[in-house]
Amino acid sequence: MVTRDTSPFVGWKFGNSTAALLVVLCWLFASFSKESAEAADASRIEVLGSPTTAAAEDEFPAIGCDADGRLWLAWVSWDGKQDRLLVSRRQRDGWSKPIVVAESTGDHWCPTFGRDGEGRLWLTWAQNDNQRRNWNLWGRFLWHGRWSDPIRLTSSPGTEMGQQLATDSQGRLWVTWQAIVDESYEVLLARLTPDGLVDQRNVSEHPASDWEPAIAADGDGRLYIAWDSYRNGSYDILLRCFDNGRLGPIREVAATPRYEAHAAITVDAQNRVWIAWDQAGVKWGQHGPSRERLHARRSLGLCCLEGDRITSPQQDVSKVLTGELRRFCELPELTVDGSGRLCLVFRHLRDLTPPGRRPNGRPHQARGIWNPYITFYADGAWSEPTPLPASNGRNDMRVSLCRDADGRIVLAWAEDGRRPQRAEEPVNHNVHAARLVFGRTERVQLPTRAAPSTAARSSGKPDAPVTKTPPRYEIRVGDRSYRLFYGDTHRHTDISRCAMNYDGSLIDTYRYAIDAVRLDFLAISDHDQDLLKHRYGRPQSPLQDYAWWRSQKYCDLFYIAGRFLTLYGYEHGGSFARRGGHKNVIYLNRGNPCYEEDAPEDLFRVLRDKKAVVIPHQLADGPSATDWAKWNSQFERVAEIFQARGCYEFFGAPPEVRVKRKGYYLWDALEKGVGIGVIASSDHGLVHSAYAAVYADEFSRQSVLEALRSRRSFGATETMVIDFRLGEHLLGEEVRTGEPPTFQITVRGTAPLKQVQIVKNNRFVYTTQPNGAQCTFRYTDTELAPGQSAYYYVRCQQNDNQWAWSSAIWVKRR
Repeated sequence: MVTRDTSPFVGWKFGNSTAALLVVLCWLFASFSKESAEAADASRIEVLGSPTTAAAEDEFPAIGCDADGRLWLAWVSWDGKQDRLLVSRRQRDGWSKPIVVAESTGDHWCPTFGRDGEGRLWLTWAQNDNQRRNWNLWGRFLWHGRWSDPIRLTSSPGTEMGQQLATDSQGRLWVTWQAIVDESYEVLLARLTPDGLVDQRNVSEHPASDWEPAIAADGDGRLYIAWDSYRNGSYDILLRCFDNGRLGPIREVAATPRYEAHAAITVDAQNRVWIAWDQAGVKWGQHGPSRERLHARRSLGLCCLEGDRITSPQQDVSKVLTGELRRFCELPELTVDGSGRLCLVFRHLRDLTPPGRRPNGRPHQARGIWNPYITFYADGAWSEPTPLPASNGRNDMRVSLCRDADGRIVLAWAEDGRRPQRAEEPVNHNVHAARLVFGRTERVQLPTRAAPSTAARSSGKPDAPVTKTPPRYEIRVGDRSYRLFYGDTHRHTDISRCAMNYDGSLIDTYRYAIDAVRLDFLAISDHDQDLLKHRYGRPQSPLQDYAWWRSQKYCDLFYIAGRFLTLYGYEHGGSFARRGGHKNVIYLNRGNPCYEEDAPEDLFRVLRDKKAVVIPHQLADGPSATDWAKWNSQFERVAEIFQARGCYEFFGAPPEVRVKRKGYYLWDALEKGVGIGVIASSDHGLVHSAYAAVYADEFSRQSVLEALRSRRSFGATETMVIDFRLGEHLLGEEVRTGEPPTFQITVRGTAPLKQVQIVKNNRFVYTTQPNGAQCTFRYTDTELAPGQSAYYYVRCQQNDNQWAWSSAIWVKRR
């Protein structure tokens, strides 16, 4: 039975019948070479099929084995209105009918299985209660054939997620997870019992962010927790041992200036600890040597800890990562099977970008599909990596691993059915499982050698903390106080077609915002056509909003009260002729639609009762320029004066954009009477170089949007400060005065200031060249006569060519 296209290389997905299974096995046998026979050739992959259908979007799978040797598969299922946590048991004739183990009006994320020594099969997950708007851990256990009632395992006011389970040699089940503690992520550990969590402790113990813990147990009662931390100014892999009720010292496993994240861990039969991670460039997300994009590269790191020694496999895994596999290998998972083989699963991006250039001379937009691959290490050699069948998907889809009763490895994964011809368009998410069966059952060896000098190790000195906390500038006007917050209202992820290979996943982007650039707020604004799967047409489907649902769900997941605000946003992109240019829609609340009305007047009509702001960008970008004749004063309160393409202040303004259209820059809009303020934001690719700065009366979504509506904002390429006011009126305001206006200006740079200018009605009327990084001065316009009007703004340039531009103050002289 043919259902749809999901395999890595061919366009078919098969159902669970015996005939279909034979077809899949034949395809696998034909596809994999004899050289991979030791690891994962067709005769040794037992395809276990899928319990899901196209009636829902199903992903985030977990696989587990109960005390009777039966396999259980859990996943999150979205039916077009809400998501639920489902489980299914493997039977002789396939998977049982799914049952609901968690259903609420909120969200569920990333289930995991674990089994304690008494035979309870535990299922844990993160759940967001919509009434509390908070993510906590929950669990249920299977005991004598029945599932327990759901148990709330945690109840802290901050998000708790990313739980992983391991059973120690005494049969005790332990859970480690990532939790917000004092406005930062920490790694926690506790023992899981039918009465809940006991013996909880903080593993990471550091005010910097600590992410995505992994856990494994050895045969002597020790637990090992690995995670990545930002404490040294870049992500590093750390390890801590829990032995006899005590935590040992924190050990650096991979701690260089490079990005080293997403730890995976397992322990072999000799009690050696194996750790894998993925790595990227130096100063990831910061002002690195090349300012490369968030997903410009990924490769794998792997080592073995033998007591105090760090060793490596006798053959480096890179020896089998040849050809296309040399680039973009990431998100590793590790386990050891019953014969001692080390199994490494990783995700790989297959780059499908067409060669050459488009007819307009521009490079082709990136295209790619991610697939999970398996390779095994045994007797000193790695097997040829093999892709899992029916596994096409996006960047951040992880694989779940467990061992069955016979010690064989069982895998569960999700795919979304995307095809090479439309790599950016998911079809439908489904989950799959397979078992790895080997002809050899005798014990294999995992020989190691001293780690080469080029391995990613700490030099003994931690990385310099290069990320600075933005200044907390505060102003008081009358009886109101405002604090300055820095954000970004325009970042894309692998959901958007234009640079899907390089922009990074949703999780990559939140890591970047929280740690690398330390933003106060962020709106991820992927394209509406891609969020709704309407890039090539608009066939309506009850599940077309899944990516938009997922984007909003992650927005709640990564919110950190008091530290980091997440805003619900998308890009309403399009041409000047068809859509009046590109705009980002930012909502105050979750649950609003991703509208794709074409004409600007239609978009504003459907938004009329929504709490939203709309931000034009690419203001003079050729065929994508903004149609200022259709400006909406209610929603379009600020525009991007600067973004990845350059500056849209006026024609020729530095840093100059490459694609231009005269008559559509900010100056042109202001001259036409468009009363719009300014911000800066990133768009595709740009890192650490565009800030939407706002003065808000409190740190909340509502106050940030109110600041944008009030044009109490400025745009900058660094965390500069512009304090621009006229008496008790701030930037963005309209003022009537009977006297010549006298403005008060304070500028604080992050480097010495080259010049600070006052612009009046698109003319430079005052310039000062401060001797230092700060300046405060007054400017009086004695030429504004009674009855005249003018608009004024501040423009700053540093010696290092970082820029800032304030929103205007509009003045009417009585």
